[in-house]
Amino acid sequence: MLTTALHGVRAKEPTTQANAPFIGIDVAKADLAVGCARQLGTLANEPASIDRWLRSVPTGSVLAMAARLN
Repeated sequence: MLTTALHGVRAKEPTTQANAPFIGIDVAKADLAVGCARQLGTLANEPASIDRWLRSVPTGSVLAMAARLN
């Protein structure tokens, strides 16, 4: 499960390109390492875990992903 520091990040105003959260995701076979605003966390690379986390991501967020080879 993703750490509390990242889980539930919500925009306080309508999201625009200027205030959209940028979230970096490093994808591996076992987990996803997620970083946003100098906060880091991990979640299991499983459909239910990813779906639960995506539902908490603010609308309009920018997601950038890269794959790890381990």
